[in-house]
Amino acid sequence: WRPSRQPPGIRMAAAQGRSATVSGKDLAPGTGEGLVADLSISWWLTLGGAEAERLQDLIARHSKSLEAPLFPPHVTLLSGVRLAEGDARMRDLLHSTFQLAQEIGPMNLVCQEVKGFEQWNQCLLLTVGLTDELASANVRAQQLLKPAPPDVAAAPAAAFAPPVRLPHVSVAYTDFPGDDDRAAAIQRVEDSDPWVKGFAFTACTLSMWQTSGGLRGVPTWRKLADFPLAGSRKRKAPV
Repeated sequence: WRPSRQPPGIRMAAAQGRSATVSGKDLAPGTGEGLVADLSISWWLTLGGAEAERLQDLIARHSKSLEAPLFPPHVTLLSGVRLAEGDARMRDLLHSTFQLAQEIGPMNLVCQEVKGFEQWNQCLLLTVGLTDELASANVRAQQLLKPAPPDVAAAPAAAFAPPVRLPHVSVAYTDFPGDDDRAAAIQRVEDSDPWVKGFAFTACTLSMWQTSGGLRGVPTWRKLADFPLAGSRKRKAPV
């Protein structure tokens, strides 16, 4: 998805390489204000090419069988940042997202097990091995995008959302009627797609998404920006 036009003042330095795409619907032009009420913001590590196509096909097939909504393949790096209507922090979050992408490099990740939990957004997933690079990226994301209160002195540790508490690639989002249905869905993935265990891919982009509305909101999720993971390469920050 791309907006028809980017808000002036938050254009993403296209002359310096790949740029962010910013939703004009969610940002008032030039200000970073005028947000719709109660936005939930998440940051995803995303991939491209044949690796993305293979995971997207996996998601499409199993989501269709469950009559569940589609979504792009990703590993959630950080979530749970909420913005109220009129909150002007969006500009700061965009700049911090750009900064984070400049500090971390592409990551080689490996899928491990097929699991499922009661929570709709972790009901069917592939766990991903927690590398040192991924753990460090999560800690840095917390520092830049979801800082602790000033009275909390301890440095954050790598933390991923419960109940799995591990990085993962979601395969479907739904509410299973019961444990047996969820177990059957896990078994279908293992039987039809044994390649997922040990599937390696490279996360090459940091994407910032609006992920409001719970399960019903999935079809309306919007990508607000994305930046290539540049590692030690330096670029001019967006203005």
